[in-house]
Amino acid sequence: DSVAILEKLQIDKISGLFQITPSDDVAPILELLPEDIKKAVLVSMEEKPTEDVMGLLDHEEETAGRIMSPDFYALNENTNVSDAITAMQLEGDVESAFYVYVVDDQLHLKGVVSLRHFLFSPPNTPLKNIMTKEVISVHTDTDQEDVARHVADYNLVAIPVIDSENILVGVVTVDDIIDIIDKEATEDMYKMVSLDTTDRIQDSPFKSIKKRLPFLLLSLLTASLAPFVVSHFTGTLQQAITLVVFMPLVAALGGIAGNQTIAI
Repeated sequence: DSVAILEKLQIDKISGLFQITPSDDVAPILELLPEDIKKAVLVSMEEKPTEDVMGLLDHEEETAGRIMSPDFYALNENTNVSDAITAMQLEGDVESAFYVYVVDDQLHLKGVVSLRHFLFSPPNTPLKNIMTKEVISVHTDTDQEDVARHVADYNLVAIPVIDSENILVGVVTVDDIIDIIDKEATEDMYKMVSLDTTDRIQDSPFKSIKKRLPFLLLSLLTASLAPFVVSHFTGTLQQAITLVVFMPLVAALGGIAGNQTIAI
């Protein structure tokens, strides 16, 4: 895993890698590192990346605040199109270069303008005249699954994140959403078969047995109830021996129906 590889590197090498990696990708990896390495890396990193990463780590895990990117285009509502383009050029490329978010003097989110609108709007047009005022957004404490659902439902490539005062603090991009969907689907698959999400094919046999034995014993216990139940109907089975043929069919159909229910 990435953490095992990073632990073998020197601190300056790790901080160098993190400084060229988006903050929203650094935060979850940094959280998995041992505390002493984590602190050393944060001290070694430059001020701006460190502030961004620490800001993300302040939020709860699996929330919009933890997975958001603090790099985005946000301009005042009175800025015109020409000045907005100049400002974006000076800002440089950001991870979420899909939309320009429009804010007021207090940085409250007021609207959003897609980059396509800039191409067809007169240079002197204020952003507040071309922005979409009905903005789909999430709060910093919104669960990441709900964030992914919003992005999917509204066909977005990025969604803004606001705090309790409606101040724009970050954005969650579609690549992060794909990672979330993949992670959540993997977790659900593991839970369906009572496996831990930390299980790996490289684990030792002893470690795997230790993790799986409780579920296997429970399955064995519940499965052993079937002969006990059947024994109460010995007389009926002797009178209609053909019923025995249908017993495995009933069990198989029950398993299939259960899997279908879980899938839905």
